[in-house]
Amino acid sequence: MLETDFPEVPKRQPGTLARHCAEAGQTEKAAELYIAASGRATAASNNVEAAAHLKRALALVATLPPRAPRTVELRNRIMVGGWWWST
Repeated sequence: MLETDFPEVPKRQPGTLARHCAEAGQTEKAAELYIAASGRATAASNNVEAAAHLKRALALVATLPPRAPRTVELRNRIMVGGWWWST
């Protein structure tokens, strides 16, 4: 409903929608949105917020089947998005 009534939310506030999706049990979609939220935070030079979003995404992905193709894809996107964690 949030996406339908407010179509700008996924682009402008992906973290908000991610939280709602996570609470609704839409784990993959929530992880994807947290990754997007991290990208927005990184673009705004807010690495603390970006890291928090990626940690939430990683926690959600950890609940998915470990060898499922979508799980591997999401995990890889999280690691690429968090390239600065290791620096």
